[in-house]
Amino acid sequence: MHDRAFRTRRTRSAFTLLEVIIVVVLIALMATMILPRFGGAKKREFNLVVDSVADLMTMFAQRESLSQQTVGIRFDTGSRAIELVRLQKGADGERNNWVVDTWVDPVRLPYDVELVDVRADGDYIDIADWPLATTPLDRRPSISLTLRAEAGPAATLTLSPHSTGPTIADDRNRGAFQVTPEDLDRAGRSRQAW
Repeated sequence: MHDRAFRTRRTRSAFTLLEVIIVVVLIALMATMILPRFGGAKKREFNLVVDSVADLMTMFAQRESLSQQTVGIRFDTGSRAIELVRLQKGADGERNNWVVDTWVDPVRLPYDVELVDVRADGDYIDIADWPLATTPLDRRPSISLTLRAEAGPAATLTLSPHSTGPTIADDRNRGAFQVTPEDLDRAGRSRQAW
């Protein structure tokens, strides 16, 4: 009798097979809910970088068309940033210098996003060595920048010679952001408020 009472008071020191199965199933269910959110965050971060580069290219187009200074786009390999730069004329006898436009924030690329390709009128350009620049009275080339994330998505931003903003082509085909001129007189909308 004494031995039997001892066995009933003894605490259990291991899990049953049923308890282990339930815990594994719960962990698997939580993982299926949480992991896609992490993948979505990476894609959202990439889309944010693409949109920021599109904004920088829009500012480049505006500065190029409205300013009398030479402007350019440069990639700083040290900080991994795409920057809008302008050519600052040196004083008498001094060299001209490229300076970062302080009104436009550089776009810092995350470690898993790389600038794959930059082209002007189809020709490859390394903007880490020298900025892709246009002078005020010259024709702006068709510019395209391709960004790719380590996980796979890629996007190409194309700024045509007369547009004010780039078109974005990516794996989701977000569509193009481009302003198309319209003759309001011809369309019969010359007196319409806008």
